[in-house]
Amino acid sequence: VNPTQIVEGKLVYSNTLNYSPEPQGEVLRAVPLSVPVHCQYNRFHYSYKVGYMPEIDDRIFLKSLKTRRTFNLTALNANWEPLDVGEEYVLGEAMYFEVSAQHITKDQRVFVNSCHVTTSQDPSSVPRHHVVGNFGCLVDSKRAGSLSQFYSRDSNLVRFSVDSFLFPNVETKRLYLYCSVNVGSKDPTETTKSCTFSSEVDSWEELHGHNSVCTCCETNCELVTTSTSPSVKSLITTNRWKMVQQRLKSAPSLREEWRDSETLSTEVRLRVGDGSIYEVDNDVWEEESDKIKSNSAKRSGPRVWTSKTALVPKE
Repeated sequence: VNPTQIVEGKLVYSNTLNYSPEPQGEVLRAVPLSVPVHCQYNRFHYSYKVGYMPEIDDRIFLKSLKTRRTFNLTALNANWEPLDVGEEYVLGEAMYFEVSAQHITKDQRVFVNSCHVTTSQDPSSVPRHHVVGNFGCLVDSKRAGSLSQFYSRDSNLVRFSVDSFLFPNVETKRLYLYCSVNVGSKDPTETTKSCTFSSEVDSWEELHGHNSVCTCCETNCELVTTSTSPSVKSLITTNRWKMVQQRLKSAPSLREEWRDSETLSTEVRLRVGDGSIYEVDNDVWEEESDKIKSNSAKRSGPRVWTSKTALVPKE
């Protein structure tokens, strides 16, 4: 490239400023860069002195190198492990969730502003149920008998549990959790906090700091812009999960003390391994012929009976 050009009646000098940092070891503290430099002068000018001395305007440009922060919201089981494919939450038990953030400094912490559950991939759809609100108040924990709570973890993680539920008059049992999260100062404030309502002391308790920041959970926690205001906000969601009213029972093992006869009729009750009672009415259970030695012979083991009738849990 010609370092000197004439562009629109101006004389343009071009050059490139290159910077190569010294060897830095295992981690990088600086990166190489190249900055093009262009100087423009009028080709014609009036000068009352011999020669021309251009004026130099010194400027310093600073640009920070920021890594794009990512958040994750994961549905977990009671062991704080991600739900397996096909694994479900059961009504009456707790649902567990974890919010994680990457690339935060040692004086920062991840917080949950609000969370709500819907039946759709659209976060604004209805019906929806709010479980966290008011900048980190676990409103679901205020319900009588609730076991919902925040759990203490590392500064880049926040975990919480929510009592399971179903939407009335809604056929689908697949749900989504949406959360607004942020990264703020490690010291909790009224707008960066993790508050759970304790029924034992009848008040709100903060997970990491003073409980006084939770006082506004009963009213309205207002955001005041300061130097410690949350720096990053994001709306994230879990993969969908399924809610069931009870766990599916495995096929019962027919373990019962059988009567000393070749057929059983009328009402038959079977007790399975987990203690559940199954009932069959007006059906005939026939002993397998190859298991019968003789009516008078002493049997050394349990007798085996078969039926084509499905077992129905007894109410």
